[in-house]
Amino acid sequence: MATLAQQWSQRCVDEYGNMPFDSDDIGFDVIGQNNWVGPAAGGRVDMSGVVDDWFSEIHDYNYDRNRCSSGKTCTDYTQVSRTLMLVFVEHNKHLILKQASK
Repeated sequence: MATLAQQWSQRCVDEYGNMPFDSDDIGFDVIGQNNWVGPAAGGRVDMSGVVDDWFSEIHDYNYDRNRCSSGKTCTDYTQVSRTLMLVFVEHNKHLILKQASK
């Protein structure tokens, strides 16, 4: 997956698209994308700032309708929030199973 991400980023185009991949090679059936373009201070990107930018899209997300407000983009927010939810669920499932085995 790192190779695919590197190849995609080397295109240096701020767009979403279908990355060609063989799911057998990487172990995933679906890959989500989050793009970010901005300045790199001293040649380094502050990744916490990047994630903060993605999360800032929360203000445009309408939870009553379960979609982004008209004319807005929320794809980075929904991708990151779903990923974090999956991590949270898997982590807690591990803790619950560990506690149950005592």
